[in-house]
Amino acid sequence: MLKAAIKHGAGEDKVRHRIVPPEAAAKWVEKLDEIKEEISEVLQEEKEEKHVRAPNPFLSWLVLTCHAQMRHAEMEVKKGQNMIEHEAEIFSRPARTWFQSEKEKKAAEGTAFILFSLASPFSFESRSYQQSTARNGCQQGEAKEGWE
Repeated sequence: MLKAAIKHGAGEDKVRHRIVPPEAAAKWVEKLDEIKEEISEVLQEEKEEKHVRAPNPFLSWLVLTCHAQMRHAEMEVKKGQNMIEHEAEIFSRPARTWFQSEKEKKAAEGTAFILFSLASPFSFESRSYQQSTARNGCQQGEAKEGWE
């Protein structure tokens, strides 16, 4: 891929030598220095979390459960705040409507059931069921003694 980039590249020196300008490197060093404290805090929290999880499985489960509950509670609070903040916009929207009426849903459900039962290899109408009952000496719908 590098060969193709060199062939089709306008400035061959830029692609071939992969030189990073010192200004760009200095810029990224500054950005990393700015967030260095945040990174160390996150690493410390992860280290403490790992330490809590390791010694006792029950305690680690308890900590994870508490964290999950906290995240869920935070999500609910955020949801409530958004509901209060955007209440007018939310209630001004039209109500959602389903693209099928109840009658159409029931009809589609019945059709799907019929199609599924006909396509099923275990349906009473299927040829394999009739052949297996014939081999066992049974009529359709009855079971041989000991086969119940």
